[in-house]
Amino acid sequence: MATDRLFAYGTLRDPEVLTAVLGRLPEMGPPGRLPGHVALTVVGQCYPVLVPRAGTATPGTLISGLSSADWQLLDGYEGPGYRRQSVRVAADGGTVTAQAYFPLRGLKAGPIPWDLDDWTRRHKQAFLRQFGR
Repeated sequence: MATDRLFAYGTLRDPEVLTAVLGRLPEMGPPGRLPGHVALTVVGQCYPVLVPRAGTATPGTLISGLSSADWQLLDGYEGPGYRRQSVRVAADGGTVTAQAYFPLRGLKAGPIPWDLDDWTRRHKQAFLRQFGR
C-alpha cells in the first residue's frame, strides 16, 4: 500500500536540505526508529545507506503529506543508487508504515555509522551549495 510518509534517516532529516529538494517544507515529525537496520556512511561519500543488522534500530524522522510530485523529486534526489521500499517504523508508542530508501548494488557501506550532527558540522554547507544555497 502506498503511503504519503517518508522515513528519512540521512540528509533529508535536515529541513534545509528537504526544502531545497522539494521547494517547500512538508510536515516533519515525529521521530521514529527503523528496527533491524543501521545507517552507515557510504565509502568515499558523506551520506548514508541502510544496512540490515539484527539488534539495532536506525533513528530517523517521519515526513508526511508527500504528493506524487514530491515523490518524483525525492526519487530524483536519491538517484539510481536507491530504491523505495515500504517499512514499519516504531514511532509514538506504536508502529506506522512509511517509505524508506534502500541502496542498490554499487553503493558500498563503510564501517562508520552515519550521524546527522556530525554531517551537519562537517558537510552540510558544502552539500547545500549544490542547490545554490
